[in-house]
Order: sequence, then C-alpha cells, then structure tokens
Amino acid sequence: MQTLGFTKTKLTASRLARLLQKEGVAADAIHGDKSQLERMQALDAFKDGKITTLVATDVAARGLDIDQLPMVINYEIPHAPEDYVHRIGRTGRAGASGVAISLVSTEEEKYLKEIEKLIKREIPQENAPAVQARPDRPRERATPRPEREREASSRSVASIPARKSHDPWFDRPYEPMAGNASEPQVTVRPQSGQKREIPALLGGLLRKD
Repeated sequence: MQTLGFTKTKLTASRLARLLQKEGVAADAIHGDKSQLERMQALDAFKDGKITTLVATDVAARGLDIDQLPMVINYEIPHAPEDYVHRIGRTGRAGASGVAISLVSTEEEKYLKEIEKLIKREIPQENAPAVQARPDRPRERATPRPEREREASSRSVASIPARKSHDPWFDRPYEPMAGNASEPQVTVRPQSGQKREIPALLGGLLRKD
C-alpha cells in the first residue's frame, strides 16, 4: 500500500526514510535540503509505484498532487490543526477511500484535541503496543538525539477515514502557522523506569526510545 508519511523536521524525514529502507521498505524522503531534481525524482518514483512510502515535511509536500493515495501517516502530529487538515486532505480524493493514521504521545494529546475541535469530530484511538527488537534487523540511533524521546507506554494511534467528498480547502497551498515556528520542550517520564521499543506502522519499523 502506498503511504505518505509526515514529519515535522527535515532530519527526522531523512532518518525515517533510511530506517524504512533498512527494514526492506521501498522508501524515500523529500524535504528542503534536497534539490528540486531529487524531490521530483522521488515523487515520480512514488507515483510510478517504484517506492511505496514517501516521507515528507509540510513545506516539501506543498502542492503535491497524488491521485488515489490510500494512506497518510502522521509520524509526528503537527502542532497547528490546519496543518493536519492539509496533510490528510491528500488521501481519499475524487471519491476514493483513504485512511489517515497519527502517532500521538500523551504530551501531544492537547494538539489532538485542537484538531478534533477544528474538524468537529472525535478521532478513534487505540494503544500502540511495545514489541521486542528483531536481532536480524539493524537499528539506527543518533547520538545525541535531536528530538525528544518518546515512551511506548504513553503513545496511542489516532486514525480517521479520510473524506470521500472533495473539499476545495484541501487543495489550498500549504501555509505554515505562526504558532508552529518552535517546538515546546517536553519531558517524558517512563512509568516503568525503562525505555521500550514501539512499532511505527510504516513497514514494521522499530524505534528505540
């Protein structure tokens, strides 16, 4: 299944694409640090089915027009609810069905609530269980880690079927929100005192926190 994944930073987009490739997923990333030619080549490969997962930042995904995209995954939920609407608006177009899945930590639930207020509906949630690492698969861990660490026991998956009816708002160019310029500092306190691993729902990728 072709999937468009969203991250908040260029670094995370590149790292996620590399990890997916190591897991055997045909993936690539598009962001501002890549040339226009590289972005177009990745997009063409995605449209042609040569890669199944395209990871993008909001700015790099601006103006993307992909027909019959079945799934969008918010690997990192946006802080501005309007950005969420622009993201999931890329699936379920022209009467086709589509699904949007978001990975959300306990500290990010406030952003999920703002999204629900904007779209005027509650998004179903379920817990993402922790899994054991596979010894035959390498994992990548950067030191020091630029993003905050995420605790598996505090994360949930929020999913919502994408609209089947066409909404012109989804076709508007991406406009970054002023409140999304900086990320607040968040401290995650593990309940058990130990870090655990979680699946990222993009080809079974394991992230170690």
